[in-house]
Amino acid sequence: MKDILLKHFNHIDFDTDLYQCNILIHNNIEYRRCGVYVIDLKPSHEQPIFAQVIMIIKKKEKWWLLVDILNTICYDEKLSAWQIQSTTRYSLIDSNDLTYYHKGLDIYIVNNLSFVSFISRLTLH
Repeated sequence: MKDILLKHFNHIDFDTDLYQCNILIHNNIEYRRCGVYVIDLKPSHEQPIFAQVIMIIKKKEKWWLLVDILNTICYDEKLSAWQIQSTTRYSLIDSNDLTYYHKGLDIYIVNNLSFVSFISRLTLH
């Protein structure tokens, strides 16, 4: 995670240049640490790409979300939920770039597998 921050911000002092919070309300949208958000759709079949917020960071009056891009395995018809898996592939995204679905989702564990309940149908713009 530190490498991603250094790559994005170049030279930073972690003690003085960055501020963190657990909840960010920006443009009437609430972002929470550990919340799961739809960050994109796979172009081939419009399957949601989910990310879990690890940190909410502010640098120079701009807020950023450090996220773990989750691997979307499949849709489980019985649970009406998407099976997901952490990839520990981190990325820094601008909250303004989240255009598909702004409500934070929760992760549910069923039989040692992770699921996120999301039944809305989204389409690429």
